[in-house]
Amino acid sequence: MKDHKNDTIEHLLNLLYQKAAQEREVKRRNIIDPYIEASDGNFLGVINTNRYDPNSIFNVYGLYGSRYSATSIFNKYGTYGSQYSVYSPFNKYTATPPKIIYQNTQVGFLTKNKYLMNSIDPDKLFSRLRSEPLPNWYQVFSELRNT
Repeated sequence: MKDHKNDTIEHLLNLLYQKAAQEREVKRRNIIDPYIEASDGNFLGVINTNRYDPNSIFNVYGLYGSRYSATSIFNKYGTYGSQYSVYSPFNKYTATPPKIIYQNTQVGFLTKNKYLMNSIDPDKLFSRLRSEPLPNWYQVFSELRNT
């Protein structure tokens, strides 16, 4: 028997995160850290290991790190996190994965699609960040990018 109470709670959390994301416009030009932008233009969070940064993908309670948020790549049922979504970095067949932007320049795609030029595997990037929380971004992207 399906637990409708948990489904309802998850749905309400998803709606709350979605509403908060819509009300908040991030000024991308002023972002210091690299960030993720969906192919549809939506901001998907900054790539830093600060779990208290409200814009970080590593803040599990934030709009971009919560597994319940509609704007999180970690919501495996959402548009940006499902292994089946064309906008997700975890869809190994997508041709429209999220972009990684650093200093107003696209440095690659965050994707499991190893056949896409300039792809950076999300799991490899996250693993690297766990071992090196304050990386030289140019070096990291250069080493991880599939050319």
